[in-house]
Amino acid sequence: MEGSSRDERLVLGLGWVIVVAVSVMFKECEMRRVLRILSVAVGMSLAMTGVAHAGPILMASGASTSMGSYSGYSPSAVIDQSGLEAGYVPGVTDFDTYVPATATLLGADTGNIWFSPSDVTTGSFDFALGGLFDITSFALWTDPQNAGLGVKDFELYADDNAAFSSPTFLGTYLALAGPGTNVESLNVGQIFGFAPVLASNVRMQILSNYGGFVIGISEAAFEMADTQGPAPAPVPEPTSFLLLGTGIALIAVRLRQRKVPQGR
Repeated sequence: MEGSSRDERLVLGLGWVIVVAVSVMFKECEMRRVLRILSVAVGMSLAMTGVAHAGPILMASGASTSMGSYSGYSPSAVIDQSGLEAGYVPGVTDFDTYVPATATLLGADTGNIWFSPSDVTTGSFDFALGGLFDITSFALWTDPQNAGLGVKDFELYADDNAAFSSPTFLGTYLALAGPGTNVESLNVGQIFGFAPVLASNVRMQILSNYGGFVIGISEAAFEMADTQGPAPAPVPEPTSFLLLGTGIALIAVRLRQRKVPQGR
């Protein structure tokens, strides 16, 4: 953001230089027309420097757990989009827009989900990202049932290896319980943010659930940092600003020429 502020100050500074220079050369009525042109041009430049840009969604390439699995409910179901009402394009779909607007499928608790074995409600769930990525958020779609099976308290760790030999602690979080069976449309993704970190593996250390006899997770995904998503609008360089000023000055000159009577 510091770079954006510096660019904005540069735009405004050059804009005022142009205003002062032109005001010395032209009459008030002509000056008003030039100022209108200048305000539009500077406004467009500021818009280009101040664009907010959210990161794209990242789909994990692998999933495993220390807790084991209930028969027929694989960890891979958590990362294959099978439990979601609408799919996404990894590396393209905007994370912040997609996650809170997308729910789990009706009946996701009967196949498109991972469950731990009976009476196993704590342990680790690991995600392999398929490479080294700069990530900044975790998305969780919990078990939609209201039977207390969803993750409650958990921690996140990141590392550049699957053994988690030197993990970075990302934070401790509290997830909301599922809304209930047959109201899966309310079970949208929950977002858990953290400082950007370069990682190839993320561990979800599950500390508790909502009282059920197993743990259930419908889907999970990550947000890549802004720099890895679709490129934001380019920020004009100082040379571009000077060209802008030159163009405005030429327009002003042309306006003045139109006002000057031609000799006979």
